[in-house]
Amino acid sequence: MNATENKLEPAAALERIRSWYREYRNEHGPSPVEDLSQLEARLDLTHAHPSGIAQLFASGHVQLSSLFRDSGMLRAGQRRLSRVLEDQIAVESASGNAQLSLAVGVASWKGSAMPLLLYPVQVDQEEGAESLAHAQIRFTSTATLNPAFISAMHDQGVMLDEDALLDSSQYADNSPETSALFSRITSLVGDSVDSFIVEREIILGCFIHSSTLFIEEAQTLLRRMERGVTGNDLLDTLAGNDKAAAFLSEYPVSSYTPYDIDPHNELEIGDVDNVTRYAAQIVSSGASAFVDLPGGRDSESIAAGVTSRAIMNGKTVLYVPCVPSQKRRFVKQVKRYDMSGMLLDINDSAFNNAIDHQLIAAVGFQPGTASSHFDQVADELVGVRTRLARYLGDLHGKNKEWGISAYETIQNLARISALPTHPATHVRLTEGAARQLGNSMDAWSKKLVRAGELGEFEIGPEDTSWFKAAVYSEQEAVNAYQRVVRLLEKLLPDVREQIRMVVETCGFPIPNTMQEWSRQVVVLKNLRRVLDVFQPAVFERDIPAMIEASKSKAARKAEGTTMGFWERRRHVKEAKSLLRVGAQVEDLHEALLVVAKQAEQWRMFVPHGGWPVLPPKLDDIIDTQDAILSDLTALNTVLATTPDGAELESVQFAALESRLQSLFDDHRSLDTLPERSALERDFVANGLGDLVDDLRNRRVSKDAAPGELQLAWWTTIFELIVHSSPIISNQDGSVLSSASERFAQVDAEHVASVGPMVNQEMTKRLSELLFSRSHEANQLHTLLANPARVPLSRLRRDYPNILTATKPILVASPATLVANTSLGHLADIAIIDSAAHMNPLELLSILARVDQAVVIAHRETITSPAVAALVPYLKQLKVRARVDHRDPRISRFLEDNGYGKVPLMLSSTPNPRGGVRYTRVEASGVPSPTTGLVESSKSEIDKVIELVIGRATGFSIVPASYSLTIVTISQVHRQRIGAELKSRSSKDPGLRKFLRHVRIVGINEVSGVESDDVILTLGFARTTHGRLLQQFGMLELNGGDAMLLDALALAHVHVDVVSSFGSQDLDDERLRQPGAQLMKKLLAWCEHIDEVKVPVPGPLPKESSTLLIDLAERMRARGLHVELNYGFPDGMSIPMVVGLPGKPFVLAIETDDAGFMSIPSTRQRHRFEMEDLQAMGWSVMVVWSVAAFVNPDKEVDRVVARMAEIVGAPGVKGTQPRPASGVPNGRTAGAGAAGARTGR
Repeated sequence: MNATENKLEPAAALERIRSWYREYRNEHGPSPVEDLSQLEARLDLTHAHPSGIAQLFASGHVQLSSLFRDSGMLRAGQRRLSRVLEDQIAVESASGNAQLSLAVGVASWKGSAMPLLLYPVQVDQEEGAESLAHAQIRFTSTATLNPAFISAMHDQGVMLDEDALLDSSQYADNSPETSALFSRITSLVGDSVDSFIVEREIILGCFIHSSTLFIEEAQTLLRRMERGVTGNDLLDTLAGNDKAAAFLSEYPVSSYTPYDIDPHNELEIGDVDNVTRYAAQIVSSGASAFVDLPGGRDSESIAAGVTSRAIMNGKTVLYVPCVPSQKRRFVKQVKRYDMSGMLLDINDSAFNNAIDHQLIAAVGFQPGTASSHFDQVADELVGVRTRLARYLGDLHGKNKEWGISAYETIQNLARISALPTHPATHVRLTEGAARQLGNSMDAWSKKLVRAGELGEFEIGPEDTSWFKAAVYSEQEAVNAYQRVVRLLEKLLPDVREQIRMVVETCGFPIPNTMQEWSRQVVVLKNLRRVLDVFQPAVFERDIPAMIEASKSKAARKAEGTTMGFWERRRHVKEAKSLLRVGAQVEDLHEALLVVAKQAEQWRMFVPHGGWPVLPPKLDDIIDTQDAILSDLTALNTVLATTPDGAELESVQFAALESRLQSLFDDHRSLDTLPERSALERDFVANGLGDLVDDLRNRRVSKDAAPGELQLAWWTTIFELIVHSSPIISNQDGSVLSSASERFAQVDAEHVASVGPMVNQEMTKRLSELLFSRSHEANQLHTLLANPARVPLSRLRRDYPNILTATKPILVASPATLVANTSLGHLADIAIIDSAAHMNPLELLSILARVDQAVVIAHRETITSPAVAALVPYLKQLKVRARVDHRDPRISRFLEDNGYGKVPLMLSSTPNPRGGVRYTRVEASGVPSPTTGLVESSKSEIDKVIELVIGRATGFSIVPASYSLTIVTISQVHRQRIGAELKSRSSKDPGLRKFLRHVRIVGINEVSGVESDDVILTLGFARTTHGRLLQQFGMLELNGGDAMLLDALALAHVHVDVVSSFGSQDLDDERLRQPGAQLMKKLLAWCEHIDEVKVPVPGPLPKESSTLLIDLAERMRARGLHVELNYGFPDGMSIPMVVGLPGKPFVLAIETDDAGFMSIPSTRQRHRFEMEDLQAMGWSVMVVWSVAAFVNPDKEVDRVVARMAEIVGAPGVKGTQPRPASGVPNGRTAGAGAAGARTGR
């Protein structure tokens, strides 16, 4: 319910509070201060010895023997005093507080009798005394007029002013002597009240019950609310004031962060989580909060944590436990962390001494080492936590450049290594290639698979002459094939014939290669051009002389010449004569140079000389040569990438023909060559050439290719990331283990250091205050040193500052609070613990004394209408449920019946006691004359005692922390069980010793209680006539069902349900309240408990860490039983559990997986999670991912060694295991994690 839904108009809100008042008054009825006849036990001192009475009023104390001098009267007085003390104990047990009073004077009028003056008293008994004869009756405070009497007179129209009536100055002898006071009251009442008289009676009894005080305070608060705003935001919110409600709900607070804060700012004592620390912070800043605590367990730790920060921030705290056991646990928690000196138990009769002792300690304060030790440990914790965070941050943090963490890389590498194809490439990609492939791995994987289908990884140079030929399309393949065919079938045979003809005609040597033949053809071509101009005889003449003679004049002048004019003329004439008829040359000199060059080339091929001769069909030779060169050039382009290379022109004719023949014979390879070559080209262009070569060399199958690509890519990324982090590059897991273990040690030391630091700082503040107010402090010390007890109200009135600095933590139950403090401001903050079922009037009294409130309760079981009305306006916080060994069947029952989400906890061993047991007894009894119900039966009580004895005898040594709680739903049954246990224990020392572990509580007191085992005994039974009355005490109250759920949730381990009737005995039509209806459902469930399906933990269907999967296989090969993600679907789970075959799992293995790293708090991850598992009986160890990756066998050896420590591990194999099917035997590693490889 939110605040808007809960909002009421002021008139309706006030009427709601009035209804709470009326219900409370009707429930509790009149008390002895309202009706003297309600006093259960009394000691009448009206006729006691006058000297004893005089001594009592003069000195404030007297012995019982001084009041009754006659032995017979003394014995009767002892009996009556004993009954008074027993009545006080019973009232205190029922209401939380019982105050003995000495009533002086009884006012009577028609139908009414009330005490007038009330003196608070206490009875001091001598230790070990067998009688009460020497018991001291002592006044503890001054007298007050009975407020119920004043209120009754007010209703009759008589206005009595207590202050004026008790003012000494109003009396002749300056003392309000009782007879004068009674006369004055009688005169003031006059005739307004018929038959009014005051009788001088003196009665000792338990007059004031807490209910009386709550009713009185509620009346006062209602009058204030009816007049308008009270000035207390909490009360005004309940009264429907919009401004106060907005102040509470909209109070500005910092945002919650799940991360750990600076340890120097952690002022909360105890091992509390970050939600509790946040609660402490916002409460210290001025907000009010509601802490939703499932089951209400460990609430004292939350309260203590909030308290320590609050007092360090200068606030005072009032801790109000609504369950008596919570007070003991809170005080114990505060004492455990050295802060007990700052706590004041308001109900402690020796609180004067406690205050004085703290004052003396502050006066003698000497600065200790607690604060410096706190700072030192906090400094170290910052360093350790930072180092651990840096290690895990480098491992799990996203690399800025790649957007991938090192952890992801090793997980993927481990996943890849576990593939059935066992990828094993050692190829590393370039950074550019890795970046380019990153977003298209699937596409490239498909290309590799296709290449494999085309034989890319199987076809080698020995398999095809076309290997790696540059053919990228079908047309290119056709063209290449046609050229091969043309060369073989036409061009090469033609060339062979033409060579024969040239050799025979021209005398050229036989060429060996196409390159040599090409040169010969070129010579013939050039020679033909010369012979077209000159006659063949030119080659027989002196060509150099003709060249010299044909030079130009400028050339001759520049180069010089020895040839004369005539000689020059002759040679030129000779040259011109050798020109063919009709041939014209533009430059004779240049033409002769060509002739000289061709003559030289001719002589190279025909060294014996002679005129050059041209072969026949030279044009055909030239055409054939051009064609063959064209084809060979084209084939060179195609074959250049093949192992044999290209340059076919330089290959001897036989080899050329052989190669062309092999290409021709392997022409079918051209069917797939274009696609394969295109893929190869893409691979090389994108940096995958080396990988493809590696796959081909290892003849990898096409299906394995994607894994190989992933391995190459992830390994490349891993090395790039690792090389950028010196932390990871030198890590093998041992560094992480050391850092984690050191963190746990330092963090625990830090938590332990907070309390002493707070104590020292608060004592220092008090010391400075005392020295600044030394006169006031001396007065207070003198007052407290007096044997007479000084009321707390006086101390608060006269020494408020010193008192709040001395005892900033006040502890009081609601009943103690109203009995010992006035209705006014008492503290800044009230922490109301286990508030689910508290009475609305109790809440009003608490809120009236503070400015802020912290309400701790389980939301789903809140039955208090006042708490339910207030909670929506408070800051909402929820603390995670604590671990326990509760039977999962009970957890399911609770969840199914409105208790809220109850995560199933994972215990290492099954509960040997079964978790839940139902016992049906046959019983009947006589109905109570007051209620008409059979609220208890002898048979059921005997069964409960039998169960208690069974628990006692079930232990050889009872653990000091063990607790057994007996829960009843009627006060009569509770009292009778208590009496029977007391009677039995008097005769059984063993049982008497065990009873210190046993508590008996009503079902309305179970909220917040903790217990190992619970006996829920219903108590109600049939009448002797066999009739079961369909009324069941507290279960008939509003919220009875929630109280029953709390009772079932109370036990950590085992629950016994005992009843004398079954579900079939209950009539649905007569069960009108949810509590009784749920009881029937519970009985029906218990009757078939053996048929209730027990939730069984098992491996959960979620993805496990690849590294853990690998480790699990290795461990199984060593003879261990291993499961991954073991637990409940909607409850607790563990990444890996290990045990021996056929036996329960005993070892829980944590790792830095996604679940682990998703926990923001370092303390939660590295301490609380481990401690929770240990609390559930698990042995715990951590296997870090980097260690499992670098050296998995070493981690397996650690697990095996740990198992040997735990159970002796007779079935564990100690030798190196044989690799499990499909799992590699180990991972190789270079220097640290940087060199890790998954290649085998």
